[in-house]
Parts: sequence; structure tokens; C-alpha cells
Amino acid sequence: CGAKWDNNDRLEALETPLLVHRGQEVVDGKVVGPLPPTKNFGMHYNVLHSPMQSLAKTAGQQWEADTSDLKEKKKAMTQSKWAIPWIDEDAVRDQLTRGILRKKADASPYDLLDVPEWVDSLVMSTDIQKGYCYYQIEGYNLTTMRSIVVEYGTVDQREDTDVGVMNMLTEVDDLSREGWMRQEDGVLLRPEMKMVDCGFRYDVISLWLATHKDWIGIKGVGKNQKNRMTGKKETYKIDGILSVKVQENGQQLWFIEVDNTKALVHDRYLLESPELDYYRHVPRNVDISWLNSITAEEREYDPLGETFVWNKVRRRNDYLDVSSYNVAASYVLREKHKRKSEHEQKTVTKNRDELHKEPIAPKQQRNHGRWFSGDGRGSKFWNK
Repeated sequence: CGAKWDNNDRLEALETPLLVHRGQEVVDGKVVGPLPPTKNFGMHYNVLHSPMQSLAKTAGQQWEADTSDLKEKKKAMTQSKWAIPWIDEDAVRDQLTRGILRKKADASPYDLLDVPEWVDSLVMSTDIQKGYCYYQIEGYNLTTMRSIVVEYGTVDQREDTDVGVMNMLTEVDDLSREGWMRQEDGVLLRPEMKMVDCGFRYDVISLWLATHKDWIGIKGVGKNQKNRMTGKKETYKIDGILSVKVQENGQQLWFIEVDNTKALVHDRYLLESPELDYYRHVPRNVDISWLNSITAEEREYDPLGETFVWNKVRRRNDYLDVSSYNVAASYVLREKHKRKSEHEQKTVTKNRDELHKEPIAPKQQRNHGRWFSGDGRGSKFWNK
């Protein structure tokens, strides 16, 4: 709120704490706003919550760390006093931040639920968790690969049973069937690919997939998790993006290489011009929970800058996950449309060639120098 505190104000606040969740605010001393969609509860303590250390001492330690040339002092202050992850600036580059996304949102001509005229296809991903699920629908232009988030949200599991998981999936499926209207021409689009993460409760989700053939089961695997790619045989693959394998139950699972697809999400959000291929548009009215989730992980590069690992800086990264799944689906969808277009072009060419082909005169049948007439039963012959 911008108010200045002294040490007495801080100690008084520690005696009368007020719990405010992310996304809530305090109005006239009362907390207002929605509760987070989770059954878990966590607290974040740092040096300001300790009555044993004054603000003056904390400020002195921070000044000493900021003015020191020793990286270890900055790291110690960040981790032990403020209780937040330490990011080595020498090993980090081109990081996507909430500030960058907010600036893109402010400059965007689109709102959530808008489907721009350049969108060819919609894709949808769902991430099932204990007690709730996340979903996100994105629009893609399959020529330029530009994309935009059309809608996202959560569905609560009203009962902690197998039926509860089924009900969440059914609710998301019903939403997908409603469709979204494209601007300019008013065409109603529905997701061409609908995916659900099977990392949690695959036993239940596989039963649901058996009766919903228009959905695809997926699992995210990291660079060092290739052993999680179970299955009898591989039926399809895009190097560095995904591998499709048939499971023991006969269903196909997409194993998505999330280290790479998450990097594609971040890299595309870092593109500066909306006219560039692969640019990802940010709708104007995205909320703080979405911004936090998309930037919940950061890349840490090795000293040579050749390889990286993902480090979590916030707990909830669900919208980053479903974004990476949608990126993988866009590659499959583009290949599918390309093959369909090539097939249609071959068909058109073949039909055109047949239309312009010179007719072939029918050959007359002969038999030993005599003309033949008839159907074989009442045949007649006569001399040439």
C-alpha cells in the first residue's frame, strides 16, 4: 500500500496477524476476494516475521550484501533472510517475468474469449490435480504459428472420488463443445485437439478416455525422465517435442518433452513484435494467478550457456504446463493440416488431368479375320 513502517508497527502487526491470500485484498479491515482453488495451505516466513531482529539491523545487512563484491553474501541474504530462491545472474539469461507479460497484455488489442481473425485452429489442454483441474484453450495460426490464450480456468472436484475426477473432465469437455466465435467472419471454432495430463489418476482417466475418443492422453517428461515413456511401440514422433506410444491397455499416450516445450513458451513470449512468426499474444485481462503460473519456473544455464535446467520459483506452474502441452499439439496439428492440404492438392491435380485427357477411341474386336458380334450366347460371325 506504500505506507512506511517503523519497527513498532511491524511488531504490532506480528501480534495481530491477518491472513490474506493471493488475489484477495483488505477493505476497511476485512479480507475480501475469492479463496484460492486448493485444499493445501502454506506460509512463507522471512526475517520480517522475526521479533528478535529489528528493521534497522535487517536494513544494515541488506546494504552490506548489496554493496559487497562477494556473491556469497548476496546469496546468504536472499536465501536465509528473505527465504526466496537464489538466482545466479551469471547463469541466467533471457528470463520471462511477470512485468514483461503485463506490458504485453497492456499493449494487446485482444481480451480473453476473443478469437482473432488470423486464428485457424483451437487446441485445449487439461491438467488434473487432487481436488481440482486447470484447463487452457489457445488459438493458432498454423502458417505463422502465432498464438493467443482464448480462455483458461479451474474446475473444482466436488467429491474426492473417482466419480469426482470423471465429473471434472465432463465439465471441461462440455465447455469445449460450446465453441468460440472467431472475429470478422463469425465462424464457430471448437478445439481440434483436446488433451488431458495422465500423470495423476491415470487409472480413472484411462477409463474416461476409452469412452471419449476425441480426447488424447498425455504425460510430461523431462530430459532425464525418458524411462517414464512406457509403452509397447512408438507410433509417431517429433524430435525434441513428443513421442506417441501404445500402452498395455491399447490406448496411445503422448509423452511430451516439457523441458523443450516450456522453453518454446517462454521464448515466444519474449518475442518483441506481434508481426513475427511464433509470437504469443497475451490478452489484456489476464489475472495475477495466470502471470504467476506462467513465470513459476526459470531457466538456469550452465557456465557455457549451452544447456539449462528449470528451477521452480513459485509453487503453482499449472498454466505453464498446459501451455507447453498446447505448443506440442500445435506441431502435430500443423503436420496434420499440411498432409491434408497436400492430399487435397494431389486430388485436384489428378481430377484436372483426367478432365483434360484426350479420349481414347474404342478398339474393335476381331476373331480370326472375321468380325464378332454378340454377347457369347447368340454370337454371330461374318467374313471381313
